[in-house]
Amino acid sequence: MKRFIIILAFLLGIASNSYAGAGSAIALGGSDSSGSGVTNGDSHDHSGGDGAQIDHGGLGGLTDDDHTGYLKEADYDAQTILHATSDNTPVALTVGEQTIVGRITGGNITALSVDQLRALINSGLTVSTKTDNYSLLSTDFGFSIRLNHADSKTLTLPVGEAAFDGKGYFLYKQGAGNMVVATSGGNTIGPGSDTSLTFTSQYQLVRVEYCHAVTKWLLDTNGDYITTP
Repeated sequence: MKRFIIILAFLLGIASNSYAGAGSAIALGGSDSSGSGVTNGDSHDHSGGDGAQIDHGGLGGLTDDDHTGYLKEADYDAQTILHATSDNTPVALTVGEQTIVGRITGGNITALSVDQLRALINSGLTVSTKTDNYSLLSTDFGFSIRLNHADSKTLTLPVGEAAFDGKGYFLYKQGAGNMVVATSGGNTIGPGSDTSLTFTSQYQLVRVEYCHAVTKWLLDTNGDYITTP
């Protein structure tokens, strides 16, 4: 009879969320916004509401390290990114100074070497082949200029200006003739004071960059700026 009365009371909405009588007890997930005493069936008090954060380490039988499928802040040092080289295997990768991270054909995500970076950049260059003397333009910036002729020909750099700072070209001596790289407007080739350099080796590649702070064109053949070919 007592249980019938309890059930009827809940159906009529006149009972509280919990009731304890002699020899019987009922606990229901109620609407108490504090969540105090509400267990949701997991035997843990969700004080602060059902949306309250619960530390994994505070749950019985669980520690923070039990959840290996989740990333932890402790895994990340300064200058660290997340990467994976196979499915479902994210790991932290710390990136050092002066480092470019990328991926070449058939490879994994890693720090790229100078040679790999050059190959990657060159693969996306716009190529323009010249067979005679040519005055380079600002619209040629970023291009691979290929000089293809049996006789000596000159590629003349534009007069440097502030807007050109850090910009330049890739010059490739494709033909057997000499490739002369000349400046104009009083600019010189750094770090020296020459106004032109002559390249005699066929298939030589020269990277050219303008530095406005010293009004010089910098030429690079193998990672070092040069004053002689």
